[in-house]
Amino acid sequence: MSRDPASTKPGLPARGGRTLGKLIALLSILGVVTLVGFACVPPPPPPQVCTNGVLNPVPFLKAGFYPMEPYDQSPEIDPTSVNPAIQSDLAAAFQAAPPFFKAQLCGLRGIYINPTGCTGYDPSSCANLSDSNIAEDTWGFRARNATRDGYIAISLGLWKNNICQGGQTVCVAPLQIYETRRLLALLDLTAERNLQSLAAVQRNPPLNLPAYAIASGGPTLTVLAALAHEYGHILWWNTFVEPGAPQVSNTAAFCDGRFYPGGAWQGIPVAVPERRWVHFGDIAPQPPGSDVEQLRNFLRAGNYSEAFEHLHLIYANGRWASALAAFSPMEDFVETYELVVLTSAGLRKSAVTTYGRARYSDSVVRDLTVPPFLRTKLQCFASASPAR
Repeated sequence: MSRDPASTKPGLPARGGRTLGKLIALLSILGVVTLVGFACVPPPPPPQVCTNGVLNPVPFLKAGFYPMEPYDQSPEIDPTSVNPAIQSDLAAAFQAAPPFFKAQLCGLRGIYINPTGCTGYDPSSCANLSDSNIAEDTWGFRARNATRDGYIAISLGLWKNNICQGGQTVCVAPLQIYETRRLLALLDLTAERNLQSLAAVQRNPPLNLPAYAIASGGPTLTVLAALAHEYGHILWWNTFVEPGAPQVSNTAAFCDGRFYPGGAWQGIPVAVPERRWVHFGDIAPQPPGSDVEQLRNFLRAGNYSEAFEHLHLIYANGRWASALAAFSPMEDFVETYELVVLTSAGLRKSAVTTYGRARYSDSVVRDLTVPPFLRTKLQCFASASPAR
């Protein structure tokens, strides 16, 4: 995931507009204007992510780098060549991105492929990485400087052990599989046990795990989703926290208070995260009896039917872009931003099947339509999003 520099504790990921005829509803963009430099500071060198609006080849991150205090060090490049199939996937994702997101990516200081946890530079060398590991080694952070330099790293493991088409030997999974894996990794972390291993052996009663169903969600959208999520974290810091500041600002004013009413999230004031780094699956203070709180408690008690009943309620109430969005105010912002990017790039339908006391299918996006509460939040980001 992505964060702002100010902690020795590593973070997780994450773990982030085409014209579509009369279905498209233009949403007003209320993004953040990045402040550039001060008079006494020499201008930084041009960004290295793009040249003339075209994505440059993405390099490997030098092994061993992880954002740490004081967050003023730039990632170093490993000169080893990145597999051309990976470069092709990244270029395709960039081409599929809506114009506003292309511009934001080009404004970063660097995008990297992170080989951490792999034994080499080929995705097959990442066989021992779990989905949680991949999330942990995918991050973005904003440097603590006046120019707000932003960096994204995508785990090489994203390309491991996937079934490829068209003669490819290296590829990412379709968005449906990627989002399902990410949700299951989130549940494993919350449950503090491997639910997928448990489901493989539990027969009476069977443990049916939730899964995404996504239309028009090929591998290109998977790479785009990873990039959008991580950029969303950088955007959160640029929107609400001045470099080095100990507190947030602008939360009540952002989007005329429609995203964080009164500067609060579910009635709790939005604040700089503890240690300024958000881990994948961190649960922020919740209202008493919240569905996230109940989900965690029932998962850890081994009552999966009741746990998934609350997972269903998270998706069914129309407030959240994903289950992760309900975990913290930052992830709410980031996952909503990711959904803006994906719908702008052509995502038309996304639903989650859960097995609580019954079998449920809860839509996040259906035929480009989202629930009113979530639509209000989507409107805070981009005019190119077709969701309405």
